[in-house]
Amino acid sequence: MKRPLETLQAFAAAAVPNVTLVVAGMTETYSPAELAEAAHALGLPNVMVPGPYTALKSRSCSSPPTATFPSRGVRNFGYTAAEALAAATPVILSPGHDLGPLLSDVSCGWCCLTSVARRPVEVIRAFATTPREALARMGANGREWAERTLAFEGFKDNLRRELGARSHATGSSKPI
Repeated sequence: MKRPLETLQAFAAAAVPNVTLVVAGMTETYSPAELAEAAHALGLPNVMVPGPYTALKSRSCSSPPTATFPSRGVRNFGYTAAEALAAATPVILSPGHDLGPLLSDVSCGWCCLTSVARRPVEVIRAFATTPREALARMGANGREWAERTLAFEGFKDNLRRELGARSHATGSSKPI
């Protein structure tokens, strides 16, 4: 996870005792022990730090999850976000995430279109108060989008459309 300390701070500010935050991801910047200590210092008993994302993938969750991808600046296509969508997991994307504009009409989570400091807190609270049925629908919407857009057939069709548009625009029928 990128920006884990900022995420912990936003989670603390959101004050949502009915939600468990699982901080999974890269361990190069902070170790799981350091993040667990930071969560404890913020008074957050409802934080789990399993370490790398692969450790989380092998666990099961009893409550509806959401995947949060906080970052600064522009981020190119996020494979982890796409994987979360394919797994019917609602997402929270930060400004600059390449999937944000593609998902604006999909209703599969929250796309933070602003980097205003209070926005992550608002989004965490929105997630915490969203009924389970609505979260399940968001997850299903994300999965449908991923299957339609990212699966082999959808990818192939999009690539053919793009190549056809370029060939038409340049007057060339030469394969590339």
